[in-house]
Amino acid sequence: MSAGKLNSSIVGGMFGLQTTPDEDIQYPPFLIDNHLLLVNARSSIWYLTESLKPKHVWCPSYLCHTITDAIKKTNSIIRFYEVDDHLSIPSNDWIDQVVNGDIVIFINYFGFPIENKVLLDTKDAGAWIVLDSSQTLFPSNTEDVIDFTIYSPRKFIGIVDGGIICQHCDLDLNKIELKQPPESWWISAFQASILRKEFDLLGGNRKWFELFQETERDSPLGAFEMSDLSRVLMINHFNYGRISSKRRENYKYLANKLGNFALYPQLPENVVPLGFPIKNSERDVIREFLFTQEIYPPIHWNINGQVPDKFKKSHKLSKEIMTIPCDQRYDTATMDRIADLILKVINQ
Repeated sequence: MSAGKLNSSIVGGMFGLQTTPDEDIQYPPFLIDNHLLLVNARSSIWYLTESLKPKHVWCPSYLCHTITDAIKKTNSIIRFYEVDDHLSIPSNDWIDQVVNGDIVIFINYFGFPIENKVLLDTKDAGAWIVLDSSQTLFPSNTEDVIDFTIYSPRKFIGIVDGGIICQHCDLDLNKIELKQPPESWWISAFQASILRKEFDLLGGNRKWFELFQETERDSPLGAFEMSDLSRVLMINHFNYGRISSKRRENYKYLANKLGNFALYPQLPENVVPLGFPIKNSERDVIREFLFTQEIYPPIHWNINGQVPDKFKKSHKLSKEIMTIPCDQRYDTATMDRIADLILKVINQ
């Protein structure tokens, strides 16, 4: 489906299933090194933790609950390190508490790479380094100290399911037998993808959203592999270069108009953004207004109840952040409309 050619006016939400291949199909840029294809990214976190069996899994203080949910299904203990309200790691002092064999998870937020020095210092402590690139389309960090990278392609393309572990170290991970995802769950997820595609083309009811919410709530967690359909589509249906270019074009357009509120005002050459994150103390007011205009910016993430209260800057960010969709489904006219609506609310 060409960007900007949707018949429905809604902006945001899950991708519809892409059954027609793009022109100039490209091999997925994230399928590098040895890799395992799992049903979702949270199962990838679980798989690594269950395989490596660390005493501790160190997590940033700003993260999706699916990461902690996955770790809680293992015998490892969750520890947190500080991330501030600019998604930077302000201090490396916590690394002194990392013990040999721990897992340390770093997140490439919204597709933007983290500083390499913290990766190097953590590796020196004897930890396994897991880079959560679920919000990334192309590899962002190239340091060879990274042991595993996790991707979540369904955040970028129209497939039903999928999480990927790319392995950059010498270790036999194939000790846990994978099985097909639960049939009833997968059928519901497939139906949601089909219905969203039909909605984008023809409009109509929003049963897809109800199904999407149900399948997200009941998403499988464990030794489940990616479905054959998603694997085939991921490898044989998409022009990842076009997807990258359109996302970057839309991001730059929003940055030109909303740069004062952007978490990342500048877009480096190697970054393919998940979305355009902004922060504002009136986030909830802006978001509610956008809902009335059929624009649905998600929140990445609500960390209340997941992260200790002492990480005040992370909690502050969680109350102010939202992500403006800027993916390949939309043209610059849509970006212009969204930016003008946001500025209208802010300037009232």
